[in-house]
Amino acid sequence: MKKDFVVFDFLRFSVPNKIAFGRTVVSKMSLIVLFENPDVAYAVVIAIIDKLERYYMSSRGGDHEQIALMYQAELEFDEAFRSLGKQVDRIAKGDAAIILSTGFHLAKQPTPPEISDFSVEAGEGPGSVWLHRKAVAGAASYVWMYYVGTDIPTEDKWLFAYCTTQTWYEMKGLTCRESDSISQGLKPRLQRVNRGFLLNMGSDSYSKDSSPVLSDYFRS
Repeated sequence: MKKDFVVFDFLRFSVPNKIAFGRTVVSKMSLIVLFENPDVAYAVVIAIIDKLERYYMSSRGGDHEQIALMYQAELEFDEAFRSLGKQVDRIAKGDAAIILSTGFHLAKQPTPPEISDFSVEAGEGPGSVWLHRKAVAGAASYVWMYYVGTDIPTEDKWLFAYCTTQTWYEMKGLTCRESDSISQGLKPRLQRVNRGFLLNMGSDSYSKDSSPVLSDYFRS
């Protein structure tokens, strides 16, 4: 199950936005019983926010000393809210509702890259292409076939390329027209064959418990 967690995006905020963010977090967290004992006392956090706001206002005239004091106060702010954010993570244990209720933001969970059922890449030399496909559960081998043309081929028009136990195969010795046609890819289709499944995307898969059966293939 996916677990959410706090993102420390406030570290990239401008000072005015940090001040607004900080006040929002304190006002929300202080009302939640789970966070009645914060790792950094709310009174201390409020004092840090007030100091940051005060030095921000006094530094707007360009005084170097005030600007330096503002940066120092900003570092204190960042450290305090890192501590609070870690506490929220520790107590929420991945619960998005609890995290959001504190005013902190959720980190976007990385999504696993989608793997296409069938893909074609240029081979290592002229007239060659790499064919890849997803593994089919129970498949013992894969028969790679191809067709050159633009019409939907009949079953007898498909040309046998090779049979492999791997889910990839490099076709070699193709003409430019053949390699270009194959590189356009094939449309996938799932079809039941005997007691197994065939997933047709430029290769035929023979399941361990079914006899080899030629199935339909589709043009690019």
